[in-house]
Amino acid sequence: MEEEESDAKGASEKNLTNDGNVPEWAQMLEPVRKLPTNVGTRIRKCVYDALGKDPPEWAKKKLEHSISKEVYKGNASGPTKVLLSGTCLLVCVYIFGVACDIT
Repeated sequence: MEEEESDAKGASEKNLTNDGNVPEWAQMLEPVRKLPTNVGTRIRKCVYDALGKDPPEWAKKKLEHSISKEVYKGNASGPTKVLLSGTCLLVCVYIFGVACDIT
């Protein structure tokens, strides 16, 4: 079990930003916090940018789901934004062991 945890953590740590704390793929989602929900194309672009930074498998699944036809609705991207906020919260808990302020 401990070996599996270290493998999963190692996968997410390989793309860390310069400060060594937040994965590069997660940094791509930072602009989403301040974007209104009626700019779905810009929100989706942030997700594609994050996917291009080789996120771990669990994050990749959440990111892909957030822009799927089932969730993403162009100029009504509130559900997409909520899912992305949840993904960012999981990153904080996973990396830092605490919940972060994502609002």
